[in-house]
Amino acid sequence: MGRANRSEDRKPVDASRDPEPRLLAAMENLRVGRSEPREGTLAGVREPLADLLERSGPPPSGCPLCRAAVEAGRAGASGLVAAVPDRFPVSPGHTLIVPLRHVAGFFDLTEEELAAAFDLLRRTAGELRASHSPAGFNIGVNDGAAAGQTIPHVHLHLIPRYAGDAEDPRGGIRWVLPAKAIYWEH
Repeated sequence: MGRANRSEDRKPVDASRDPEPRLLAAMENLRVGRSEPREGTLAGVREPLADLLERSGPPPSGCPLCRAAVEAGRAGASGLVAAVPDRFPVSPGHTLIVPLRHVAGFFDLTEEELAAAFDLLRRTAGELRASHSPAGFNIGVNDGAAAGQTIPHVHLHLIPRYAGDAEDPRGGIRWVLPAKAIYWEH
């Protein structure tokens, strides 16, 4: 604390020693102002992520969504978000849209990250329509423990829905509170 953040004081991250090597190396390379990405980094991650890194710092070691976002290799055009298959899918094609910056809450995302997330969400839905032929989608975010968030790294669920996958799909996302789901009978 109190120390100036000077590029010459920092050494490049050794990508072989870190649990999230490519992401952390890319983040550190941005911090030190390296203009050309090193091998093993996310070449597309530059501006506008650089200023976010100054505020947020590197992700906590062991975050499964930080690791998954890097390993997925399906980053959005902005380099701010990635599409990741859900490890515990509720339907075929269940995909998570994950910001590359480690941030816990949906409302803590920047305007750029939100725009990138919704752009990738739309494009991923198009890919899923072509590959899986769903009849619809549920889109959801669990923001905070009370809302069911179990990993403190915000992510959007894109859940393909198929004819007959639920006896009565009416109410959709309202079923997170079953006593309030059947609004059409009140």
